Amino acid sequence: MHSKILLKRSNRNLRKNETVEEACHSITHLHMSDLNLTSFELERLNLYSSAVCLYCYDNHLQTLEGIENLDLLEEIQAQHNELTEIVELQPFVLRKLDLRHNKINKISGLSQQPDLRELYLSYQEVPRVELTEGCFASQCLSLEVLELSNCGIEELHELFCLQSLISLNLSENQISSFDELKGLFASCRRLDSIDLRGNPICKQVRYREKTIIMGYFHELDGKEVIDTQRETLIRMQMRRGKTAKKAETPNDLNPLTVKRLNS
Repeated sequence: MHSKILLKRSNRNLRKNETVEEACHSITHLHMSDLNLTSFELERLNLYSSAVCLYCYDNHLQTLEGIENLDLLEEIQAQHNELTEIVELQPFVLRKLDLRHNKINKISGLSQQPDLRELYLSYQEVPRVELTEGCFASQCLSLEVLELSNCGIEELHELFCLQSLISLNLSENQISSFDELKGLFASCRRLDSIDLRGNPICKQVRYREKTIIMGYFHELDGKEVIDTQRETLIRMQMRRGKTAKKAETPNDLNPLTVKRLNS
Protein backbone atom coordinates (compact mmCIF):
# COMPACT_ATOMS: atom_id res chain seq x y z
CA MET A 1 0.00 0.00 0.00
CA HIS A 2 1.23 3.49 -0.91
CA SER A 3 -0.52 5.64 1.72
CA LYS A 4 2.54 7.61 2.79
CA ILE A 5 3.58 8.25 -0.81
CA LEU A 6 0.10 9.51 -1.67
CA LEU A 7 0.08 11.82 1.33
CA LYS A 8 3.42 13.25 0.27
CA ARG A 9 2.23 13.75 -3.31
CA SER A 10 -0.77 15.64 -1.98
CA ASN A 11 1.45 17.82 0.22
CA ARG A 12 -0.49 16.49 3.19
CA ASN A 13 1.44 16.45 6.46
CA LEU A 14 0.22 14.62 9.53
CA ARG A 15 -1.28 16.87 12.17
CA LYS A 16 -0.62 16.39 15.86
CA ASN A 17 -2.07 13.08 17.07
CA GLU A 18 -3.41 12.32 13.57
CA THR A 19 -2.97 8.82 12.14
CA VAL A 20 -2.03 8.02 8.54
CA GLU A 21 -5.48 6.56 7.95
CA GLU A 22 -7.20 9.70 9.23
CA ALA A 23 -5.06 11.84 6.94
CA CYS A 24 -5.88 9.61 3.97
CA HIS A 25 -9.59 10.22 4.48
CA SER A 26 -9.07 13.92 3.78
CA ILE A 27 -7.28 13.60 0.42
CA THR A 28 -9.42 14.93 -2.44
CA HIS A 29 -6.95 14.44 -5.32
CA LEU A 30 -5.47 10.96 -5.38
CA HIS A 31 -2.12 10.96 -7.22
CA MET A 32 -1.44 7.30 -8.04
CA SER A 33 0.38 7.74 -11.36
CA ASP A 34 3.63 5.95 -12.17
CA LEU A 35 3.53 3.53 -9.22
CA ASN A 36 3.91 0.38 -11.35
CA LEU A 37 0.38 -0.71 -10.37
CA THR A 38 -1.30 -3.64 -12.12
CA SER A 39 -4.49 -3.41 -10.03
CA PHE A 40 -5.96 -1.65 -7.00
CA GLU A 41 -6.29 -4.92 -5.08
CA LEU A 42 -3.75 -4.02 -2.38
CA GLU A 43 -4.45 -0.29 -2.19
CA ARG A 44 -7.39 -0.16 0.27
CA LEU A 45 -9.05 2.62 -1.71
CA ASN A 46 -11.82 2.90 0.89
CA LEU A 47 -9.30 4.89 2.97
CA TYR A 48 -9.59 7.78 0.51
CA SER A 49 -13.27 8.46 1.04
CA SER A 50 -12.99 12.16 0.12
CA ALA A 51 -11.29 11.63 -3.24
CA VAL A 52 -12.96 13.41 -6.17
CA CYS A 53 -10.10 13.03 -8.68
CA LEU A 54 -8.11 9.86 -9.36
CA TYR A 55 -4.88 10.19 -11.32
CA CYS A 56 -3.66 6.67 -12.08
CA TYR A 57 -2.06 7.14 -15.50
CA ASP A 58 1.33 5.68 -16.51
CA ASN A 59 0.90 2.37 -14.68
CA HIS A 60 0.24 -1.20 -15.85
CA LEU A 61 -3.38 -1.40 -14.71
CA GLN A 62 -5.35 -4.23 -16.31
CA THR A 63 -8.62 -3.40 -14.57
CA LEU A 64 -10.30 -0.54 -12.72
CA GLU A 65 -11.99 -2.88 -10.26
CA GLY A 66 -11.77 -1.45 -6.77
CA ILE A 67 -12.52 2.17 -7.60
CA GLU A 68 -16.16 1.57 -6.65
CA ASN A 69 -14.96 2.33 -3.11
CA LEU A 70 -14.43 5.97 -4.10
CA ASP A 71 -18.02 7.16 -3.83
CA LEU A 72 -17.29 10.84 -4.54
CA LEU A 73 -15.21 10.47 -7.71
CA GLU A 74 -15.85 13.04 -10.44
CA GLU A 75 -12.73 12.57 -12.58
CA ILE A 76 -10.56 9.60 -13.58
CA GLN A 77 -7.33 9.91 -15.54
CA ALA A 78 -6.19 6.39 -16.41
CA GLN A 79 -4.37 6.90 -19.70
CA HIS A 80 -1.28 4.87 -20.62
CA ASN A 81 -2.24 1.62 -18.90
CA GLU A 82 -3.14 -1.89 -20.08
CA LEU A 83 -6.92 -1.79 -19.63
CA THR A 84 -8.80 -4.11 -22.00
CA GLU A 85 -12.34 -3.15 -21.00
CA ILE A 86 -14.35 -0.52 -19.16
CA VAL A 87 -15.89 -2.11 -16.09
CA GLU A 88 -19.34 -0.83 -15.14
CA LEU A 89 -18.47 2.50 -13.55
CA GLN A 90 -20.48 3.22 -10.39
CA PRO A 91 -21.64 4.36 -7.81
CA PHE A 92 -19.82 7.67 -8.29
CA VAL A 93 -20.97 10.34 -10.77
CA LEU A 94 -18.16 11.19 -13.19
CA ARG A 95 -17.71 14.45 -15.09
CA LYS A 96 -14.47 13.49 -16.87
CA LEU A 97 -12.98 10.14 -17.91
CA ASP A 98 -9.63 9.77 -19.71
CA LEU A 99 -8.75 6.28 -20.95
CA ARG A 100 -6.44 7.10 -23.87
CA HIS A 101 -3.59 4.76 -24.80
CA ASN A 102 -4.96 1.51 -23.39
CA LYS A 103 -6.09 -1.76 -25.02
CA ILE A 104 -9.86 -1.34 -24.90
CA ASN A 105 -11.57 -3.07 -27.84
CA LYS A 106 -15.17 -2.07 -27.20
CA ILE A 107 -17.00 0.79 -25.55
CA SER A 108 -19.33 -0.23 -22.73
CA GLY A 109 -19.64 0.21 -18.98
CA LEU A 110 -20.93 3.79 -19.11
CA SER A 111 -24.63 3.19 -18.51
CA GLN A 112 -24.47 4.50 -14.92
CA GLN A 113 -22.78 7.80 -15.87
CA PRO A 114 -25.52 10.18 -17.06
CA ASP A 115 -23.55 13.33 -16.13
CA LEU A 116 -20.31 12.56 -17.98
CA ARG A 117 -19.16 15.66 -19.87
CA GLU A 118 -15.70 14.76 -21.18
CA LEU A 119 -14.63 11.36 -22.52
CA TYR A 120 -11.21 10.59 -24.01
CA LEU A 121 -10.73 7.19 -25.67
CA SER A 122 -8.16 7.81 -28.43
CA TYR A 123 -5.23 5.59 -29.38
CA GLN A 124 -6.23 2.18 -28.09
CA GLU A 125 -3.62 -0.47 -28.90
CA VAL A 126 -6.10 -2.59 -30.87
CA PRO A 127 -6.96 -2.64 -34.60
CA ARG A 128 -10.53 -1.49 -34.05
CA VAL A 129 -12.67 -0.22 -31.18
CA GLU A 130 -16.27 -1.41 -31.30
CA LEU A 131 -18.97 1.12 -30.46
CA THR A 132 -21.49 -1.25 -28.90
CA GLU A 133 -25.20 -0.62 -29.36
CA GLY A 134 -26.37 2.20 -27.11
CA CYS A 135 -22.90 2.68 -25.64
CA PHE A 136 -23.44 6.45 -25.26
CA ALA A 137 -27.18 6.43 -24.59
CA SER A 138 -26.80 7.48 -20.96
CA GLN A 139 -24.69 10.48 -22.01
CA CYS A 140 -27.12 11.74 -24.66
CA LEU A 141 -27.76 15.01 -22.79
CA SER A 142 -24.47 15.45 -20.93
CA LEU A 143 -21.46 14.63 -23.10
CA GLU A 144 -19.79 17.75 -24.54
CA VAL A 145 -16.29 16.55 -25.45
CA LEU A 146 -15.51 13.21 -27.10
CA GLU A 147 -12.17 12.01 -28.47
CA LEU A 148 -12.04 8.79 -30.50
CA SER A 149 -8.92 9.34 -32.57
CA ASN A 150 -7.19 6.33 -34.17
CA CYS A 151 -9.85 3.77 -33.13
CA GLY A 152 -10.57 2.15 -36.52
CA ILE A 153 -14.08 3.64 -36.61
CA GLU A 154 -16.06 3.45 -39.87
CA GLU A 155 -19.66 4.16 -38.80
CA LEU A 156 -20.97 6.98 -36.64
CA HIS A 157 -24.59 6.12 -35.87
CA GLU A 158 -23.85 5.39 -32.19
CA LEU A 159 -22.89 9.07 -31.83
CA PHE A 160 -26.16 10.44 -33.21
CA CYS A 161 -27.76 10.47 -29.75
CA LEU A 162 -25.24 12.98 -28.32
CA GLN A 163 -27.37 16.11 -28.39
CA SER A 164 -25.02 18.23 -26.25
CA LEU A 165 -21.79 17.36 -28.07
CA ILE A 166 -19.62 20.43 -28.73
CA SER A 167 -16.17 19.04 -29.58
CA LEU A 168 -15.52 15.77 -31.45
CA ASN A 169 -12.15 14.31 -32.48
CA LEU A 170 -12.47 11.49 -35.01
CA SER A 171 -9.08 11.90 -36.66
CA GLU A 172 -7.13 8.92 -38.02
CA ASN A 173 -10.10 6.58 -38.39
CA GLN A 174 -11.71 4.84 -41.39
CA ILE A 175 -14.61 7.19 -42.11
CA SER A 176 -15.32 7.34 -45.85
CA SER A 177 -19.01 8.21 -46.20
CA PHE A 178 -20.59 11.66 -46.40
CA ASP A 179 -23.88 10.01 -45.42
CA GLU A 180 -22.35 9.20 -42.02
CA LEU A 181 -21.37 12.85 -41.56
CA LYS A 182 -24.75 14.07 -42.73
CA GLY A 183 -26.47 11.96 -40.07
CA LEU A 184 -24.05 13.18 -37.42
CA PHE A 185 -24.56 16.87 -38.21
CA ALA A 186 -28.33 16.48 -38.40
CA SER A 187 -28.40 14.94 -34.92
CA CYS A 188 -25.64 16.81 -33.07
CA ARG A 189 -26.78 20.40 -33.64
CA ARG A 190 -24.52 21.89 -30.94
CA LEU A 191 -21.33 20.48 -32.47
CA ASP A 192 -18.90 23.38 -32.85
CA SER A 193 -15.58 21.64 -33.54
CA ILE A 194 -14.84 18.42 -35.43
CA ASP A 195 -11.55 16.86 -36.49
CA LEU A 196 -11.59 14.33 -39.32
CA ARG A 197 -7.97 14.53 -40.41
CA GLY A 198 -6.44 11.24 -41.52
CA ASN A 199 -9.72 9.63 -42.62
CA PRO A 200 -10.27 8.28 -46.18
CA ILE A 201 -13.08 10.80 -46.68
CA CYS A 202 -10.53 13.63 -46.59
CA LYS A 203 -9.16 12.43 -49.95
CA GLN A 204 -12.50 12.86 -51.72
CA VAL A 205 -13.02 15.72 -54.16
CA ARG A 206 -14.21 18.94 -52.45
CA TYR A 207 -14.18 17.20 -49.06
CA ARG A 208 -13.85 20.39 -47.03
CA GLU A 209 -16.49 22.27 -49.00
CA LYS A 210 -19.01 19.43 -48.81
CA THR A 211 -18.44 18.98 -45.09
CA ILE A 212 -18.79 22.68 -44.29
CA ILE A 213 -22.13 23.09 -46.05
CA MET A 214 -23.62 20.14 -44.14
CA GLY A 215 -22.73 21.30 -40.63
CA TYR A 216 -23.14 24.06 -38.07
CA PHE A 217 -19.61 23.89 -36.62
CA HIS A 218 -17.05 26.70 -36.54
CA GLU A 219 -13.88 24.59 -36.63
CA LEU A 220 -13.01 21.78 -39.03
CA ASP A 221 -9.71 19.90 -38.85
CA GLY A 222 -8.13 22.59 -36.70
CA LYS A 223 -9.10 25.47 -39.00
CA GLU A 224 -11.76 28.10 -38.35
CA VAL A 225 -14.99 28.07 -40.34
CA ILE A 226 -16.84 31.39 -40.38
CA ASP A 227 -20.54 31.71 -41.18
CA THR A 228 -19.94 33.88 -44.25
CA GLN A 229 -17.70 31.16 -45.69
CA ARG A 230 -20.44 28.58 -45.22
CA GLU A 231 -23.04 30.90 -46.75
CA THR A 232 -20.84 31.52 -49.80
CA LEU A 233 -20.33 27.80 -50.33
CA ILE A 234 -24.06 27.14 -50.01
CA ARG A 235 -24.85 29.85 -52.57
CA MET A 236 -22.41 28.22 -54.97
CA GLN A 237 -23.98 24.83 -54.38
CA MET A 238 -27.46 26.21 -54.93
CA ARG A 239 -26.34 27.77 -58.22
CA ARG A 240 -24.95 24.43 -59.33
CA GLY A 241 -28.31 22.90 -58.52
CA LYS A 242 -30.14 25.46 -60.65
CA THR A 243 -27.69 24.98 -63.49
CA ALA A 244 -28.45 21.29 -63.38
CA LYS A 245 -32.18 22.21 -63.55
CA LYS A 246 -32.94 20.84 -60.10
CA ALA A 247 -36.15 22.22 -58.70
CA GLU A 248 -35.34 21.52 -55.09
CA THR A 249 -32.45 22.64 -52.87
CA PRO A 250 -29.75 19.96 -52.63
CA ASN A 251 -30.58 17.94 -49.52
CA ASP A 252 -27.05 17.94 -48.13
CA LEU A 253 -27.09 21.66 -47.31
CA ASN A 254 -27.37 23.14 -43.84
CA PRO A 255 -31.15 23.84 -43.75
CA LEU A 256 -30.97 26.77 -41.32
CA THR A 257 -28.43 28.61 -43.44
CA VAL A 258 -30.41 27.93 -46.61
CA LYS A 259 -33.54 29.33 -44.97
CA ARG A 260 -31.67 32.52 -44.00
CA LEU A 261 -30.25 32.95 -47.51
CA ASN A 262 -33.69 32.55 -49.07
CA SER A 263 -35.39 35.01 -46.70
